[in-house]
Amino acid sequence: MLKKNPKLANCEFYNGTTNPVCRATYLGHRNILGLLLKYDADINKRSSDQKTPLMWASFRDNTQMLEFLLENGADPTLTDKDGWNALDIAIIRINFQAAKLLCKHGIQRKTIEEYEGKTWRKYDIQMMFESIDADVEEVPYQRFFDRIRKERAEWLSKDLVVDRRESWRNWTWRQFNFEEAPLVPREELPNHLQPQNSIRGKLINYINGIDPRIPHGKMAKKNQIQTVELEETKQQVVPIQPIDPLEQSQVDIEGMVAEGATQSQ
Repeated sequence: MLKKNPKLANCEFYNGTTNPVCRATYLGHRNILGLLLKYDADINKRSSDQKTPLMWASFRDNTQMLEFLLENGADPTLTDKDGWNALDIAIIRINFQAAKLLCKHGIQRKTIEEYEGKTWRKYDIQMMFESIDADVEEVPYQRFFDRIRKERAEWLSKDLVVDRRESWRNWTWRQFNFEEAPLVPREELPNHLQPQNSIRGKLINYINGIDPRIPHGKMAKKNQIQTVELEETKQQVVPIQPIDPLEQSQVDIEGMVAEGATQSQ
């Protein structure tokens, strides 16, 4: 059929929604794709959403098809109607193998912030980038959750107290929704808002199940810092030298004599 009508290699199906090249790529039929290319099919021919065959191979995480397309001149820099290229689509789809292969071909990825919230399932993009750069296999979900647990443990290990800077509006909303009080490291609060310095602060923290007192180790460290600051302040004070009464009397007499001599003249 292609011999009789080679134009079929670049025709469009279903009112322009797709074409033979994109369809063969999507289904993973490399032999059919090779045959179409033999009859001068456009290797970068787009479907209705402006995706090229390379983008569809990336979408399907088909590394063999990606290699075949790149070897036959597919352009990895082309973008679809949303501005995503083949590598972007692999990252958004969390297709690790496709993303790693495209990065090896020198395709530049965007910043982490540009992918945040765009992935089709929740995933740590930074961890994916680190794994691609290290050329390792896909990071198991267990490491993702271990990282979350580690960050939470680090947060809870701090000296957390109730943040009294919360507005009345937020406080009221929190009460209606049975939400916990916002916590903040004690050292981030100004001294007058730290719970150990007021009855109200102590009461609020006790109600929320938090001990408002400074932990013993941190109290000792705080006292040590205050002592050092006091010593530095003392060193900066210039002592006032005491005045000898005899010297002061002599100075006064000399002044009076000089004043009398001036008047007699």
